[in-house]
Amino acid sequence: MSDRIRDAQAALSDWLRADGLPGFETHAAVVDAALRLHDEPVEVALCYWLDLNRRLINVDEVARGAETEATVSVRNVVRRAILADAHYCIVTHNHPSGCPEPSEADKSLATKIDAALAVVGVFVLGHHVVSRGGFGCIRSGKIVRAEDVTADTAAPSGRCPTCKQDWPQQEKENPV
Repeated sequence: MSDRIRDAQAALSDWLRADGLPGFETHAAVVDAALRLHDEPVEVALCYWLDLNRRLINVDEVARGAETEATVSVRNVVRRAILADAHYCIVTHNHPSGCPEPSEADKSLATKIDAALAVVGVFVLGHHVVSRGGFGCIRSGKIVRAEDVTADTAAPSGRCPTCKQDWPQQEKENPV
């Protein structure tokens, strides 16, 4: 892992865990997952557990598989949600192939996880695929390809290109 990616991941991790960070949203999990999983040679599934105020509690690796699949135990996901005392969850996984499009198996698993977590009162905010080729939202079917995101187009309006939510804004220093 390059030093720049490691530094970016550390900075994002610190920001995500900051006290009082309201409204943790799916785009933060997608960026974090992309940094964590960018060079994984196998599929890895992560769950981002959030409290009632949508503050990050923890990130769990819930499955590690082969190049083309990872077997996720829905029972294990529910167990970990309960242990984390989570109210919300964001599920992400990578596609080492580079294809950001969710498979039919991805869509089926997302439905099963949604239903199982709902039984224990955990609401799933999103299911996402990250890859070298971009990222995709399993629920909406929206795909953002890496070649479509450039310095000029990544967030011209300050919004995530997938979910259209506002990016967190950094305060600009006023030069004296």
